[in-house]
Amino acid sequence: MSGSSFSKTTKLPPTTTAFPLRFDNSFTNDLPGDLLVPTAPYDMLPAGDDTGEIPVPQSKFRASRQVRGALWSWAVPIEHENPQLVGVSSSGAQLIGLKSEDFWRDPQLAAAVWSGNQRLLGSHPWAHCYGGHQFGVWADQLGDGRAISLGQVYNNAGNVWEVQLKGAGRTPYSRFADGYAVRRSSIREYLAAEHMDALGVPTSRSLALVFTDRVVEREEPELGAIVTRLAPSWVRFGSFELPASRRDFGLLRKLADYVIHHHYYSELIQPAAADDKSGGGVYIRLLQAVVERTAAMVAAWQAVGFCHGVMNTDNMSILGLTIDYGPYAFLDAYDPDFICNHSDPAGRYAFREQPHVALWNLVRLAGPLSRLVGQDPEEDASSETLEAVTKALNSFGSEYSRKYAELMRR
Repeated sequence: MSGSSFSKTTKLPPTTTAFPLRFDNSFTNDLPGDLLVPTAPYDMLPAGDDTGEIPVPQSKFRASRQVRGALWSWAVPIEHENPQLVGVSSSGAQLIGLKSEDFWRDPQLAAAVWSGNQRLLGSHPWAHCYGGHQFGVWADQLGDGRAISLGQVYNNAGNVWEVQLKGAGRTPYSRFADGYAVRRSSIREYLAAEHMDALGVPTSRSLALVFTDRVVEREEPELGAIVTRLAPSWVRFGSFELPASRRDFGLLRKLADYVIHHHYYSELIQPAAADDKSGGGVYIRLLQAVVERTAAMVAAWQAVGFCHGVMNTDNMSILGLTIDYGPYAFLDAYDPDFICNHSDPAGRYAFREQPHVALWNLVRLAGPLSRLVGQDPEEDASSETLEAVTKALNSFGSEYSRKYAELMRR
């Protein structure tokens, strides 16, 4: 979509005080963002302004472009016609300190909020920038093309959940897509995440499902929907791959340090080896931790008969969570050659291949992280670093087998 298709100003959704949440937003506060729009859109509104309009062309938020030196871009959800609240996960709501009654008390208002038609007070929406290998081929910049993060929310236990709308409209990462989601796929993701959690599989979570009257062009016209989903972080393997591919090692290090301090602190920093004076060993320990979590996740998939269908590196969570439910399926009967994705005729992501692909993806992650171990990321990794990386990757098989056996003995 060309920039000429957009207006010269941007209308922002109105702000509501409904659903009071404690926003943290350390991701956008601590990590470099897109310099084309350096200021959060709502911070551009003059005091007392009630028009909600800022003098920034829509194209800066919705036209596809390359974004460099940044891990995210500000985003503005598009307005949806006649949003209707159709589902709320009570357990998902509890994760961010809410109750399902908070939604159904005024379902029209809830539909406006969780479709993006109204902005939560304290929210500054953004879209993630990342790359990835898709079906084994490097795809360069990808990013959140139809997902917009509303913010990171603290719950009463002090845990942080990143709240994200999927199907909320175009971002700078939409490429040739429209940024929307349809009811069929949104229902599937909403149900799958909560079902997988009930099965004990590491997964993102669902919060709310909203239908709209928007007609979305797919293979045939379908009606639109937005699913609100939750995860402690939506950072992926591809979030590390993109800056490494551009040799932006400073940005890569900032992301790795952020993930370590915000999501792996108790595992990697507190028990750090006393002789790790350079600090480089922490990146090997990060890789080891991700290997272990990914092995546990995939073992759980195989144990419950879950086929993801699109295990690209941009769909692999740095926290070892099942994310991005697309053409997934559960086995009706054991068939190791089962393929759930009609776009995968060669069976790269067939059920039996999932552990192998997970390890292949971890190798892709190991490349960027190994760059951070030495003093100079421009230099090739030392033999000691390669040995440590290889040891971490080689532990995948035993971790996977151990966890799979544990689950199958239940």
